[in-house]
Amino acid sequence: MTIESKSDIAILHKTRLCVSNSTIISPIQFGIHAAQQCTVREKAEPSSVIAVAANSQPVLQGLTRYLKASHFHAVAVMASPAELASSISEIRPKVVIIEISSQSMEGFEAITAIHRSNPAIKILVLADYTMPSLVKMVFRSGAHGYLLAMPTQTAMLQALDALGNAKSVLDKQLVYLQPILSSVLTTGCVTV
Repeated sequence: MTIESKSDIAILHKTRLCVSNSTIISPIQFGIHAAQQCTVREKAEPSSVIAVAANSQPVLQGLTRYLKASHFHAVAVMASPAELASSISEIRPKVVIIEISSQSMEGFEAITAIHRSNPAIKILVLADYTMPSLVKMVFRSGAHGYLLAMPTQTAMLQALDALGNAKSVLDKQLVYLQPILSSVLTTGCVTV
């Protein structure tokens, strides 16, 4: 995913400023008034409220665009899983999207913290690794879905819809792991 314009760079810069101040933003204000705190739009369905944490700017930008073009509403966009985990009780999302790296345990710790604070929050993980033990560790930490970063918009929205219907989600490229993950996936696992 590439940054398409100078305005995209400005939006990302504003988002990084917001992130450092732990400001909660909505997708409508994301490109216009990113530094202002706001709440979920009144039209938002409770099941469509999303919080996003991504370390890389292209992923953060892509996720924000995906959500803007859908019925989901981003109420928080943060640059680190740890920051999202520490703000989860204020944000109260129904779904969390977290980009994690195999080079850091921060993502696993954030998943565990979010799951412990509110097991009803659905956690969708974006990661770059396919090692069965690591994927299983993601689900054992409390995640409900796992997609290889960066999924297509269609795959992302299908995954979010499946999570809203109380199903586990697994990237279709990892379908061969389903038998290994059977103890941590719900019976209604969806591959996207």
